[in-house]
Amino acid sequence: EQRIKTLSFSQTRRVLLERLKDWGRGLRAGRAEKWVRELMEEVARHTLPERQKARPSEIRRVRHRRLKFPSFKGSRAAARTRYMATKSS
Repeated sequence: EQRIKTLSFSQTRRVLLERLKDWGRGLRAGRAEKWVRELMEEVARHTLPERQKARPSEIRRVRHRRLKFPSFKGSRAAARTRYMATKSS
């Protein structure tokens, strides 16, 4: 489990995509297990560097973005009337 946390997601993705390109080329019935084992060994070599300081765990937060349009208030007919009055002015 601890080893999984040290794998580089980007490098693993690149290795997997490259290996999948070769999936159909020359892969015989008895060779699939060897192919998977080699893939896992190559992925295991791509680890993240060790951090200098331990990072404290924090709650992820999302910045509130303003809406592009104001929120809708009142009835749709009243809003349409107000829009037409401001548009004709």
